[in-house]
Amino acid sequence: MIAMSFRQGYLAALTVAFVIVFGSGASAEQFHVLHAFQGGSDGATPRFSNLIEDKQGNLYGTTNFGGDATCQCGAVFELTPSGAESVLYRFTGGSDGAQPYAGLEKGPDGNFYGTTTQGGGGSCTGGCGTVFRITPAGVETVLYRFAGGTDGSFPFSRLHADKHGNLFGTTLKDGDPSCACGTVFELASDGTETVLHIFAGGSDGASPQSPLVADENGNLFGSTSKGGGNSGCGFGCGTIYEVAAHNTHVSILHALSYGDGQLPSGAMVIDASGNLYATAMGGGDQGLGTVFKVMPNGGSTTLYSFKGGFDGKAPATGVTGDGQGNLYGTTQQGGDAHCQCGTIFTFNATTGFTSLHVFHTTPKGAAGYSAENALHVDKHGRIYGMLSYGRGKCSQNGCVIAVGNPR
Repeated sequence: MIAMSFRQGYLAALTVAFVIVFGSGASAEQFHVLHAFQGGSDGATPRFSNLIEDKQGNLYGTTNFGGDATCQCGAVFELTPSGAESVLYRFTGGSDGAQPYAGLEKGPDGNFYGTTTQGGGGSCTGGCGTVFRITPAGVETVLYRFAGGTDGSFPFSRLHADKHGNLFGTTLKDGDPSCACGTVFELASDGTETVLHIFAGGSDGASPQSPLVADENGNLFGSTSKGGGNSGCGFGCGTIYEVAAHNTHVSILHALSYGDGQLPSGAMVIDASGNLYATAMGGGDQGLGTVFKVMPNGGSTTLYSFKGGFDGKAPATGVTGDGQGNLYGTTQQGGDAHCQCGTIFTFNATTGFTSLHVFHTTPKGAAGYSAENALHVDKHGRIYGMLSYGRGKCSQNGCVIAVGNPR
């Protein structure tokens, strides 16, 4: 009931319709709605998630709502290249979990791994969340149920799987009883959980929202959206931290200043030299968010400060790389002056910043609100994403989109 009330309030607040307007040489024919969620058994409202792709070009993802008719607790789905959807699993809100905000991670065994933010049990109202495994055939197994104490609760971000099948992730809440600022955890292939770090809310940061990313040596990196100790951001501008391979020690690589950006919350990209690329929702020259880089020595460079025009503002989902040095992301606001519906952008160290797509209001309402889900770029350079709300071809329950030439 709580989940349905939240969704109804969210949809009620989004009363305008949207359509894509293309810049930088792209054309309307390059935008495709692959699947429009109907809000029933196929799922609804994908938010703060991402898509992954298999060798055959099938896409896999999660929705926060829809699925089970009684619970509306979310679903795991598969989408073929032609847009045909199959629901692999519908969460029931009990011991199996509810409301998967994170996308999926494919393990070395070929199975998919993910988290739910609620359900499972524990001391939290509505459940403290779970870590689950789901086979390509749709068989779900709960590997861990958070208790809401020092182990944390509300696992919000995508998992990282190493080559041995160990899973690494974060929880947004609980951990330290006086702070409830979240944790970093490891889940062994046998289901044993180890808490690697409990955030205290000071110089180490608080509220980790970004998924962990690994370098070639197995070191993990993530960000906290608050804390760090630098002034100018209220509770701190956030941190970039490192979890050394085969070690339970978390070290702070960089504490963000307001110039770097405030509230880093989305996915990061790491290059072959160990440089990390990320976005922050606020801060920078205009206070509207940034794209920034953190070097292995802890130094930082602000690559772009959003201005709130057609470039957008408040980038919430981080960046995705294409392996060619290009970064792709979305902004939650900005773009069209009347709509403030957000943008899709790309950044390259040589060519700089480009606003690829700007969302506009339109009576026809062909697409929707796009800023809440991370992008996926395939080997052909085609961009995939999910809209959490829309009209027309997209539907008010959201949709899966593609930008680029059809395969």
